[in-house]
This record gives sequence, C-alpha cells and structure tokens, in this order.
Amino acid sequence: MPHVLPGTVQAADYDLGRLGTAYSDTYAARVDYRNLTPHNQGNAYRNDGVDIEAVADAASGGSTVGHMATDEWLNYTVTVPQATTFTVQARLMNPAGTPARLMLMLMLDNKQAIGNIEAAAGSAWYTAPAGTVTLPAGTHILHLSVEQPGAVISWLQFVATAVCGY
Repeated sequence: MPHVLPGTVQAADYDLGRLGTAYSDTYAARVDYRNLTPHNQGNAYRNDGVDIEAVADAASGGSTVGHMATDEWLNYTVTVPQATTFTVQARLMNPAGTPARLMLMLMLDNKQAIGNIEAAAGSAWYTAPAGTVTLPAGTHILHLSVEQPGAVISWLQFVATAVCGY
C-alpha cells in the first residue's frame, strides 16, 4: 500500500517484494548457504532479508533499519495527491566510528536526487535534514540507498512547504 505524502514513511515499511525488486541486502543475497547465520540480523517486524530492529527511542515509532552495507537499498511507493514541494527529514543514528551517508532519490524517467542524509560518527538518535524536493502528483518510487554504511534509520518525513500549480 503506497504511503501518502505529506507524511511520515517508516523505514521498515519499504515495499513488499523480493530481493532486487523491493530491496537489496548484501547478506541476504549471499550464495554460500553453508553459512547458517540468520539472514535478518535484526529479527524484528518482517521476515525478509532487511535487518529490522525494535527500538526504544520514543520519537522513532517502533522499528528501524540497520546493519546496512554500501550499495544496499530500499524502495518505497508513495502517492502525492497534488504536486507539492516538501522539506524532507530523517530520524537516524550512527553508532559507527565513521560518518555514514544515505542517498534519497525519486525514480521517475531518470533518477532524481532528493538529497543526501548525513549521519555523524558516534551519534545518538536525532532528526537530520534530507533536502527539499518538488514531487509531481501521482504514484512514485522513492529509493533510499547506502553510500557510506553505519546509519540506523527510523523514518523519513515529508513536510509540505508549497502546493504547486502544475
């Protein structure tokens, strides 16, 4: 079911579907099945290859996506009732010792970058700016990809700043 914008998109509520269509997870895509380690390192909420964990942070809403490696990604189907300009924010943390970076894109005819989401090394939960974007009316795919691993993400929030006349 598509998320309606403006609104909050929980990170763990990515599209239903298979590896390579709804999400990409390096560990779930492994081909050596002698490694019997569970494919879902978070072991919460859903039973596919994405590493989802329960979280105690009250502002996060229950579940987060973590243990992400470079080039992993998640897709989210969103519906925009009318063309609108949004300010985008993300709720995240980074327990790693190095900075993390996520990229948020809109999948139209070509990928349209919405913004980078930076997570400072060793950070606790906080809300970070992720860019401003004008989305046309209709149903679209948002693509969240990992450029530099380390972040744990709870949600993306789209706050309407202006309704467009097209």
